[in-house]
This record gives sequence, structure tokens and C-alpha cells, in this order.
Amino acid sequence: MVKGLTGLAGPAVQGTLIVFSPEDRSNPAAKDVVARFRSQGFEPEAYTLKSYAAVQVIAGGIEMAGVQAPRLVAAAIKSGKPISTVLGDLTFDAKGDRRQPDVAMYVWTKQANGGLSLEPMK
Repeated sequence: MVKGLTGLAGPAVQGTLIVFSPEDRSNPAAKDVVARFRSQGFEPEAYTLKSYAAVQVIAGGIEMAGVQAPRLVAAAIKSGKPISTVLGDLTFDAKGDRRQPDVAMYVWTKQANGGLSLEPMK
């Protein structure tokens, strides 16, 4: 879709802001897992690492609850205690929302060669 946007809007896209998830492969906590994936010929792009972390959160909730009962696991996850994942330690509030921000802002920028690229906001 992003390439489609520049194809449709052309130079008018310059300065457009986009909020999106940060690049998880550059997360230092994910370094070893990314290397293992790559060593097996798999590039962990898109939501691969978030999915991996989601399974780790569920497993951590089961471990904290001491049982596999869904309501007790959910309560354990919502307790605010950190759960170790491929994305680092994650904590969740009483509603189950992540406490760590998981978005970044990007801007379409005109490059010296006239092309457009999506750059992280500074």
C-alpha cells in the first residue's frame, strides 16, 4: 500500500505523516532470535516478531497463573508484572493494554535524487 500511495500521489505525498509500528528486527532484544531465523533462511519481517512475542506473553501468563485457565491467565497478564519476550520485557495494564508504546511516526521525504522515501521522524 505504501508504494501505491507514492504512485497515486506522486510528489504531493512529501511531508505526509504516517504512524506505524517500529521495525522490530532492529530491536536489540530481538537480535539473537532474528539471527536464528535468518540462519534458517527465513526473514522475520512484518508481524513475525510480534506474533512470537504474543505466544511468549501467553506462555508467561500461564507460568505466572500456575494454570491454563483462560481467566486466570488473563488476570496474570494484566497484573502489570513484566513478561520476558523477544521484544523485551512487556507489561500490561488492568485493561490488558501494553504499557510500552509500540508506534513510531514516519514522514515522506524528498531525496536528493528526486525520489521519495519514508523516514522516521526525529
